[in-house]
Amino acid sequence: MKKIILGSTILLIICISPIKIHAKLINRLHFEISYDYSLGLSHAVAGHNLPQGYMETSGSMLHFMGIYDLNQSFSIGAGIGIDSYKSNIKTLPIFGTFRYRPFYDITVKNIYAYTNIGYGIPYNNDRSLSSGLLFNLGIGWQKMFRSHFGINAHIGYCLNQFKDHAGYSWEGYTFDQKISIWRNSLSFGFGFTF
Repeated sequence: MKKIILGSTILLIICISPIKIHAKLINRLHFEISYDYSLGLSHAVAGHNLPQGYMETSGSMLHFMGIYDLNQSFSIGAGIGIDSYKSNIKTLPIFGTFRYRPFYDITVKNIYAYTNIGYGIPYNNDRSLSSGLLFNLGIGWQKMFRSHFGINAHIGYCLNQFKDHAGYSWEGYTFDQKISIWRNSLSFGFGFTF
């Protein structure tokens, strides 16, 4: 009889544990969609800064991320986006994200620091999509109204590489060759968290 009770108890624990673990995972997992405006500061090719006004430096970024809260302070995640710049450069970045919330005080607990590291992937050698590295670093503010609905605002520094850019023009001449452009910019974003 003791074996039957012990076996039933163990079976019950095995059956209930995944339900509790699943509920905990769902509460920690969030999805975020955000729009960022990117204000270009400078561009460089082969280590040489391009003159101001050479390229239109502003752009728009639409990103979708899955974020998992490890605890109250740390979150990790992954995302994909569509970035489009007025200089006719487009990227399809895939990136990892890391967030740190250093404050526990009720008035500032919604502030976090973040970094995104990733790579813009080309699509079947489509020359309209530039590949290259992506690095973002900034601060943000997130307000959750429910466990799976909130808003998010952030500001940050962006470093992008546009690798194998198809062409450029210089002093009235147009060149069609593969070049790598490094872009420094500030981004201002707003999004929704689910």
